[in-house]
Amino acid sequence: MKQAKGKIRFLSKIKENSADLTGKQVEIADYIIRHYYKAAFLTAARLASEVGVSESTVIRFALSLGYKGYPEFQEHLQRIIREELTSTERLRISLDLEARNDIFSEVFLQEIENVQGLFNGFSRAELTMAADALSQADRIFVTGIRAARCLSQHFAFQLGRIHENVVEVSSVQQETWDFIKGGTPKDLLFAIAFPRYPRETVELIDFALRLNMQVIGLTDRMASPIARMCRPILLAPLEMVTFVDLYSGPLTVLSALVAEVAFRDEEKAFAYLQKFEDFATQMRVFHKE
Repeated sequence: MKQAKGKIRFLSKIKENSADLTGKQVEIADYIIRHYYKAAFLTAARLASEVGVSESTVIRFALSLGYKGYPEFQEHLQRIIREELTSTERLRISLDLEARNDIFSEVFLQEIENVQGLFNGFSRAELTMAADALSQADRIFVTGIRAARCLSQHFAFQLGRIHENVVEVSSVQQETWDFIKGGTPKDLLFAIAFPRYPRETVELIDFALRLNMQVIGLTDRMASPIARMCRPILLAPLEMVTFVDLYSGPLTVLSALVAEVAFRDEEKAFAYLQKFEDFATQMRVFHKE
């Protein structure tokens, strides 16, 4: 609801300023109101081409609305609509963008940009608090539903090699509620959610909080519906160029977090890893010539 109100205010702002716009700028405003999903991911030059105006006109349009420039205008619009995009809408946008001519380069470079932005803005203090809480928890439930399941599986597996009681919750069914309801303040839920944030994840966090369990979250921004519910909260901002989620940043955070937990008690971590290696040898887990 909050996100919908933000979109309404944004589009209303454009309509309210239409009287002060030039004829060409009105054409831009009309295009954005009708195609704001697509416009949010167009460069100034591409938007100008779509509307049939000059790039400088697009830039002046953004300035006339009170933004410092087109990038700020575009970032605001992207932030408002990102969580509303369905997979089919994201695919349609991807097919419309010039990036489709060299999609490998675009995806590769966007992942680099995401990770670099993560490194520059990530809170080490939140990571430290998360590692402390995980190392002290009796049981750890890890949940990541739908697209985020790959992240929860990776984290639960890696963390389970150095912590005795790690359970992955990949779906929310009646059995899940029955299992979680035995949680205590000594247990912890680690929740992962990215746009479009699954309803089940939010409900599971709420359930864990009512059991007085600590909840740590990994998401993309403070406006995420799980950010206000989790402490500490780990942020890994995402930008997309296709309908496929780009998760290099979140995976980096999770890998660093597992290492941080291991450093809290190196002797314990070595002991658990040795148990894993003994099991792997006994069960012939890994291939050998």
